[in-house]
Amino acid sequence: MTQTPSNGEPGADQTPDFNLGDPVAPQAPDASVPPPYTPPTYSAAPAAGDTTFASMSHWLGILISFIGPLIIWLVKGEQDKFVKDHAVESLNFNITLIIGYVISYILVAVSFGLLFFLPFLVWVVGLIFQIQGAVAANSGKTYKYPFALRLVK
Repeated sequence: MTQTPSNGEPGADQTPDFNLGDPVAPQAPDASVPPPYTPPTYSAAPAAGDTTFASMSHWLGILISFIGPLIIWLVKGEQDKFVKDHAVESLNFNITLIIGYVISYILVAVSFGLLFFLPFLVWVVGLIFQIQGAVAANSGKTYKYPFALRLVK
C-alpha cells in the first residue's frame, strides 16, 4: 500500500500522475525537444499567363521566325524569368535556323540542285523542335533545344 505525503512532508503539494502508462491520455510535449522540421513548400509551376507567353514564344518562332520570340522577350522578359528563359531559347534557336537556311541554300546552289531537299529538312527539324519547346513551355517545364547557338543571354 502506498502512502501519500501529508501536508508537512516534502512533495505534499504535488498531485500524483495516474496517466504515465496510458497511451490514450495526452502527454505534455517535452520543452527540450524542438518540433520536427517541415521544409517550406514552393509553387514549382508558373502561373497560367506565364506558360501562355512562354509557349507563344515558340509558336511565334514557327510563324514569324526570330521576330516573335524577340517581341515576347522585350515585352515580358523583365517581368518573368520563366518567359524570358523560353523567349531567349527560342530566339537563339531561330537565329540558328536562319544560319542553317543560308548554309543549305548555298549548298543547293553549289551542288547545282542535287541537295534540293536540305532547306526542307532544316524546316522540318526546326518545326519538330519548336513544337516540343511549345509543349514543354505550356506544361510549365524548361526546354533547351538540342543544338542552338547561344548568342543571346
